[in-house]
Amino acid sequence: MIDTIPPELQSILMIALIVFGVIQCFFGYKVFKFIIGIMGFLICGVLAAHIAADHVQEAWMILTAFVVAGLVGAILSYTLFYAGLFIVGSFLGIGALRLVSGFLDYTFDTPIIVLAAVIGGVLAIILQKLVIILATSFNGATNAVTGIMFFVSEDSKKTVTLMSDYRELPQTVLLGIFILGVVGVLAQYSMLPFLKTTKKEK
Repeated sequence: MIDTIPPELQSILMIALIVFGVIQCFFGYKVFKFIIGIMGFLICGVLAAHIAADHVQEAWMILTAFVVAGLVGAILSYTLFYAGLFIVGSFLGIGALRLVSGFLDYTFDTPIIVLAAVIGGVLAIILQKLVIILATSFNGATNAVTGIMFFVSEDSKKTVTLMSDYRELPQTVLLGIFILGVVGVLAQYSMLPFLKTTKKEK
């Protein structure tokens, strides 16, 4: 998908992905509603930019499609909280399955992927705090590593493409995502007492 986006916009998108990934990984629970809005913005924006790039060549038109569709996605995601929560949980379920797929070098069938997404979404509704922290930590870790790999890899575009299929990634990259995700979970849980104290003081 990144091949269809003009080069001058690719670096901006990857920098934004790194920043968003770090915030998501370490502060996800605290700013979760904001993250839901950002996720809606990025998903709708990137999809619209991809569609626009297939029909127009001008960078400003692609950027406009990205911003407009992104804003619509952000507003919908923020307003429909539980729908956004279900989507985040679904991403966690799929992400967990992708990590397992990468480590085992095994491709799961589509029904299994859909089942993982549904289970993740349902658990997100039932176990909000736990799932929010897990989802934001590991999804943030994936986003941050993807952005970093874009800048440090010799073939940046190929690397970003590989991030969509964990089976093709080196074990060191998978381990890096896992470790960063675990650190994010621990960091967010360590902040919970502080957040409760701050709320009481207010």
